[in-house]
Amino acid sequence: MHTDITQIFEETARELSTVSQHYKENESAVTGMLQYVYTQYIALVEYINDSGEEIQEINRIKDNKLYLKKYISAFELNLKFYKITQDENNIHKMSLNIWLFNLYIDDIDEFYKFQTNINTFFLSSPEKSDKYKNLKRQGKEITESDKEFMQQYQNKRHLKSILKFFRYRSLTSKNIMTSLSIVLYKALIDTKEIKKHQAKNILETMFHKLEYPTTIRINEMSNIYIKVVIDKLPIFAYHSSTDKESIYDFNMINKILLSKKENCKESPSKTNKYQHYIDTYIATLQKKLGF
Repeated sequence: MHTDITQIFEETARELSTVSQHYKENESAVTGMLQYVYTQYIALVEYINDSGEEIQEINRIKDNKLYLKKYISAFELNLKFYKITQDENNIHKMSLNIWLFNLYIDDIDEFYKFQTNINTFFLSSPEKSDKYKNLKRQGKEITESDKEFMQQYQNKRHLKSILKFFRYRSLTSKNIMTSLSIVLYKALIDTKEIKKHQAKNILETMFHKLEYPTTIRINEMSNIYIKVVIDKLPIFAYHSSTDKESIYDFNMINKILLSKKENCKESPSKTNKYQHYIDTYIATLQKKLGF
């Protein structure tokens, strides 16, 4: 990292050290934390500004969503081929691709709702995941009903994977750095060693020095949402009049899981399994994403 930027983090850690003994005793660790988190987010800024092939394609879609018609035409051509060769698996995939890309063109709000719903489905359905894995192990000796379940599950998995194509759709340097400011602010506040306005002022000074002036909205911090997750890096945003859906709706996920747990209360083993899943996997994911 460039010496001047490292110096900015050292100055920020030094300023924090005047706030409490905790930061003073951990000044070096704080500097390292600031550098580490910044490095992750600035790498993403550099990637979207680098104009590589992936970014060029998504920028064309930003400029004109009808650009997706070229992909739809390719999917339709592939679909004809797979129908001729009776490749059922790829017939399903091409049909789903066409449906999803058309949804993006026709109704962007419904597209974002679908993105949230598909993530909710997978995170709130551990029993379906288990069933799918068990059926896969059984091979061909399964009922027609089970085959239909597997196809539907595979369809959802495929759609979830295709959503990755759109992951840079709503990203800019500004909202990436806004997300970084949210992450760092929450990290400081979580130590309970600094007041909200102190954290806001110190971090805003740091971002000004980094030439990414950012306003930390402390009164809106409880109402942030996740725009997207890029390679396990969450991009947070403040709610606004033009909000899209958060890709993870943990309130709904937990509500569904608790309902499923309640519905199988006569089976202690199933009840315990749901509770363990909520307490471990979901709780860990929420904590990791800052929720």
